[in-house]
Amino acid sequence: MRTHALSNGRELIEIRCFLGAYQGETIYYLLAGNSLRGPLVFYQLESVDRGRLEHYRSAQLTGIVHADTTQGTLTVLRKYRGIGDCG
Repeated sequence: MRTHALSNGRELIEIRCFLGAYQGETIYYLLAGNSLRGPLVFYQLESVDRGRLEHYRSAQLTGIVHADTTQGTLTVLRKYRGIGDCG
């Protein structure tokens, strides 16, 4: 678990749920004073077929997540299978 300080005394709480061969899954909560909100839900995209993306909502972010509190962004690098992988 990690926390990231935000403006107005709020904190973003990061909980890594699972760590796999390439990446894991992470969920986030928002702590404001004594109030805990979450897990936060994110709009995401997934490639189900070559060249086609589908939108979905989920609290789990799959990939390598970087929280930049100065910019107010979460960046997710999601890796898929590649040449020379184990499967």
